[in-house]
Amino acid sequence: MTDQDWHLAYARCLGCLMVGKRLAERDEQGDPVMDDDLLILLNAHHDAVDFVLPAAPWEVLLDTAREDPAPPGKNYRLEARSLVLLATPMRTAPSRTDA
Repeated sequence: MTDQDWHLAYARCLGCLMVGKRLAERDEQGDPVMDDDLLILLNAHHDAVDFVLPAAPWEVLLDTAREDPAPPGKNYRLEARSLVLLATPMRTAPSRTDA
């Protein structure tokens, strides 16, 4: 996004993908620390907004507009003035003790 994008009067929604496989942290052995991917979608608009989701098996962790949201498909309809937190589980490799 550019500085100009932040000042658009009609821009009322935002999505942020946090990729758990690209964390800059290292463990005690110097191996990269990895976690689940997280996707947060925010809608400050008075109408619902449809988001196109990145390809992954997403699971809804929190939706402030629904108590029991359905599993997402390729799109996610985010209700007015709400947010959703989605996660896709990390595919774990065998640990050092498993080998």
